Formats: sequence, structure tokens, C-alpha cells
Amino acid sequence: MVEDYSVPFPCISSIRLNAQEDPVFAARLDIQGRIKIVREKVPIRDYRIVGRRDEVTGGRWMVTFEVIPNDAA
Repeated sequence: MVEDYSVPFPCISSIRLNAQEDPVFAARLDIQGRIKIVREKVPIRDYRIVGRRDEVTGGRWMVTFEVIPNDAA
């Protein structure tokens, strides 16, 4: 059991992305959707989206997703 906690998970509470880079992908993500965080081609953890904030200013579209680990949802 100790091995399960020897490498801590990063604490991720939000993800921000430039929706203009892939507007179809950004439009598909919504509240209660699942997203997997991958870092350097290694899956980190499964998350559930619990909040979404779109910001459109001067032709720029940024989206911030509030997330929690999927096992906590």
C-alpha cells in the first residue's frame, strides 16, 4: 500500500487552453465530460470537468476548465 503513495499526483484544479488552436475539440468539452491529462506522453490521471469559462476578447478565444479527479466525482 505504501507504494501507491510514494509518487504523488500533481494537484491540477484547472486547465486553460487556446480554443482557436482546435475549436472543434474545445466545443466538444463540457461540464461532466471526462478528460485525461497526459504529460510527456504518459497518462497522469483521469479528470471530470466541473466548470467551464469561455473568454473571447479581440478575436482570441480562451477556455478555462475547472476539474476534479474522476475518482472524486
